[in-house]
Amino acid sequence: MQRAVCLAGGHEAPAPGCACGIHAAASLERLRDESLCLRPTEALVVGEVSLWGAVVVDDHGLRAQYAVPRRLSLVVAGSDDEAAVAAALAQLGAYRVPVGAVAPEEAVGDVAAAILAHQAMSR
Repeated sequence: MQRAVCLAGGHEAPAPGCACGIHAAASLERLRDESLCLRPTEALVVGEVSLWGAVVVDDHGLRAQYAVPRRLSLVVAGSDDEAAVAAALAQLGAYRVPVGAVAPEEAVGDVAAAILAHQAMSR
């Protein structure tokens, strides 16, 4: 379980008018539409979370006081490095929730998958 804190405002999180809180998209489709998964990272994980406590709904999704993962998927693009994928899946297993692997196109859509592939080649 994670509890949100506001480091900038010193108030309880989440608060209207502030960006604090644990962020979540309302759906995978919304995540794709907002291109929220196009952050260059070493690993991309998508999942489903349970949110509770104070929850603020805004234009980009939800921000909550508390959250816990319910299901996680490692986004894997036909990786030749099976050991790295296995290690990443094992790390996700520490959350004690169902863990799997998913293709980039399924997780983030075709266009976003192409952009992520380009970002990976640029590193």
